[in-house]
Amino acid sequence: MTEAITDVVVVIPGITGSTLVRRGNGRTVPVWAPSVGALGAAVRTFGRSVTRLRLDEVPEDGPADDGIEAAALVPDLHVIPGVWTVQLGYSRLVSWLTRTFHLFEYDRSTPPAQQHPVPNFVRFPYDWRLSNRYNARLLQETVEPVLHAWRAQGGPFRQARLVLVAHSMGGLVARWYAERLGGAEFVRAVVTIGTPHRGSANALDSIVNGVRRGLGPIALDLTDAVRSFPSMYELLPAYRCVHVDAGLRAPHETTLPNLDRQRATRAREAFHDLLHPAPAHGSTGYDLHTIVGIRQPTRTTVRLDGGELLLSDLIDGQDLGGDGTVPRLAASPPGVLLDAPSIVGVSEQHGSLQHHDHTFEQLYTVLTGTRRVYLDADADAARLGVEVAPTHLTGEAVQVRVAASSGNVRLRATVSDETGTVVGSSLLWRDEPGSFSASFDPLPAGGYVIAVDRDGPDANPATPVTAATLVWDPAAADDE
Repeated sequence: MTEAITDVVVVIPGITGSTLVRRGNGRTVPVWAPSVGALGAAVRTFGRSVTRLRLDEVPEDGPADDGIEAAALVPDLHVIPGVWTVQLGYSRLVSWLTRTFHLFEYDRSTPPAQQHPVPNFVRFPYDWRLSNRYNARLLQETVEPVLHAWRAQGGPFRQARLVLVAHSMGGLVARWYAERLGGAEFVRAVVTIGTPHRGSANALDSIVNGVRRGLGPIALDLTDAVRSFPSMYELLPAYRCVHVDAGLRAPHETTLPNLDRQRATRAREAFHDLLHPAPAHGSTGYDLHTIVGIRQPTRTTVRLDGGELLLSDLIDGQDLGGDGTVPRLAASPPGVLLDAPSIVGVSEQHGSLQHHDHTFEQLYTVLTGTRRVYLDADADAARLGVEVAPTHLTGEAVQVRVAASSGNVRLRATVSDETGTVVGSSLLWRDEPGSFSASFDPLPAGGYVIAVDRDGPDANPATPVTAATLVWDPAAADDE
C-alpha cells in the first residue's frame, strides 16, 4: 500500500540520463534513446548522428539551435563512450517511488492545473549537452507551476514544497535552481546522489585525451562532440588536481592540450564559484542531503606526460576513494565536512547509486521524516571496491578487480546482460590479502552489469557492489 505525502517529488537525471530527439514535420526522430537490449545499437546510432549533436555554436547559457530536445528519462543501462560512465538508468528508482508513495505523474502536454488528479510527481529530462545554468531555468519553469497547482488544492497541501531527487550532474542543476534562481523559497530538500559538486577528473580526461581509442570510426567524432558541450566544462574539477612543478593546480589555472582555458575559467568562476560555499544545512530555507559513493577506485588527480593526461587515484599520497567516477573529496560541496551528518556514504559505483537500497532508505527518511531500514548494518561486513573498465571490445576478456577490507571472504562476480539474464558467473581469485580478480571470456556486443557479492556462508558478509560495461564491436560500426 502506498503512503500519502504532501510535497511534490521531482527526479532529475544525470548526464546522458535523458533521451534526446529531434522533432519536425510532424515526426519525432530518436537521437539518443537506448532501450532494453539495444544499448549497442543506440551507441551506433549516436555515432552516426554525433555530428548533429556537436554544438558548432556553443550556447554557454542558452538553448541549442539544432532542433534537438530532451524527451524522457533513460530507463535502462546506458553509456556514451567518452562522455561519462556506464549508468543503470532510472526505472528502478521511479518504480520504487511510485510503489512506495501515492504519486500522480505530471503530463508535460497539459498545464498542471488542468490535470486530474493534480500531479505531484515530475520526471525532468533535459538536454545534458547544455549548461546547467540553462537547464536550471527550465527546471524552474517546469516545477513551480506544478507546485502551485498542487498547493491550490488547499488544506494540507497549502504548505507543500518541492523535494528534488537528483542523480549525478542533475544535482548541479538542482542546486543552481535552489541557490541562484530563488528556488529555495519553494524547495524543502535537495537529495543529491553521486553528484560531482566539485567536478570529476573523468571530465578533464574526456576533454584532454578524448574518447578511448579503438571504438571504431566514431571515436574522433565523439571527441569533437564532447569538447563542444558546455556541461562537460562545468563538470571539470573545481579543486586542485593537476600536478605541475609548483604543486597541484586547478584545471583553469593550467595550460593543457585541447582544453579551452577561457571556457574552463568561465565554468569555474561563473558556475562553481557561485555555488560556493555550500549552504549550511537548512540555512537557505532548504535541506541538502548528500548521498555519495565510497571505497571504489576513483581517479582523483592528473599529470601531463608527453601530451597525454595520466590519471591517479591518489592526492597528496592518499587514496580517498569515491564512486568510481566522482572522487570522495568532490562528492560533497565545499564547506561541508566529509563526515557531516548530511552526508550518507554508500559502497557502490556511480552509475548504480540511484538504484541502491541504502539510497531508497535515505529518500524514505527525507520524504516522510521517519526511518525505514532496508538493509541491516553489519560492523563486520567486508567493504568492497570494484573496478571494471567501462568499455570493452568484442574479443577482449572482461576483467574484474576487487579490493576488500577483509581478506577472509569468498566472493563471486555475476554478469548479466541488458535484459537481466545471467550470462556468466565466477568465483574471484584471491591474488593477495584483500585483493581479488576474475576474468570472463569475451562477450557479444551489448551492455552488461557485473555484480560482486559474497558466496557461501562466509563469516564476514559483503554488501553487493555493481559495475557495468559496454562491449563494442568496431566491425559493426564500420558496417553502419
